[in-house]
Amino acid sequence: MTTVKVRIVELMKEKSQRDGMTITQEMVAKATNIPQGTLSRWAGNKVARLDKSIMAALCAYFECEVGDLLMLERDRVA
Repeated sequence: MTTVKVRIVELMKEKSQRDGMTITQEMVAKATNIPQGTLSRWAGNKVARLDKSIMAALCAYFECEVGDLLMLERDRVA
């Protein structure tokens, strides 16, 4: 099965390294005006539908493209 994975946690780590400080979900939520609960669901890959306005806000915050925010996760076939 192939699923879409949201890479918020990875992008937070990358931004933390670039900025020299720990980036938290609370900081991202405040900076993007995304409710904390919504951001938490996105970070935990617990969303059924991807909202364009949320993706745009996250891409603007992380200075990335949509393709950097999302990835396809494929099950390995043995």
